[in-house]
Amino acid sequence: MEASRCLITMLRYLIAIAICALCVSAQQTRPPPHNCTAAESAQEKQCFQQYYNNFGPPNPFTFYNWAMAYQGRINATGRVAFDQNCLWQQTLDQCSRGGNTRQCLTNDNFVQWFNVNLTDAINFRTEFYVTQYECGPGKRVMDQNWNCINQVSIYEANDINSCVNTFNSNIAKGQDFCKSYNQYITCIDNIYQIICGPAVRGLVCQIEEITLEVNTNQCNRVLQHCNNRN
Repeated sequence: MEASRCLITMLRYLIAIAICALCVSAQQTRPPPHNCTAAESAQEKQCFQQYYNNFGPPNPFTFYNWAMAYQGRINATGRVAFDQNCLWQQTLDQCSRGGNTRQCLTNDNFVQWFNVNLTDAINFRTEFYVTQYECGPGKRVMDQNWNCINQVSIYEANDINSCVNTFNSNIAKGQDFCKSYNQYITCIDNIYQIICGPAVRGLVCQIEEITLEVNTNQCNRVLQHCNNRN
């Protein structure tokens, strides 16, 4: 997938890159199973279904098609759409707040709930956690740098693809996965810092680490400290 051919926002493009890398790295560790009753699973599915319905989900329902619907809203109204999406995200959070249903949020359940393949399930699940950050702790930086963050996907696609290609090449050569991922984070961070300034660097670093950590715990102790990169 190339940035120039995919119109999803750059941050979601980064999600897809990292998750696809995890899927093919043979080092992926799925989140451990939790106790989740049938009733809790049904409630969590309903919460997410309501969230996705806000975007007018297309048929077939895939991560790529949903992301295109998301991007269509961003293209139409920009920050207005982002702020609205954050309100929908807050509603999703509140839908299961106080219950045990968040334990049902597994890749296998996404496969069953929405009849998607495992790769799409991983992407949907990861997108939820990234959006939580974008609309929560990261929203101030998102708001202050909105135009620049989105312009990177237009003007820096070649450099970003170069980071991805280097990451994939390092993995293919047998380089340690965590080392390769740290180098990938630094490569992407540098692009954003050059274009948008140092404040965005920590944001992008955090998003990349969330993307990895919600899918595998193998690098938790060796990933760089994003808060020190602002």
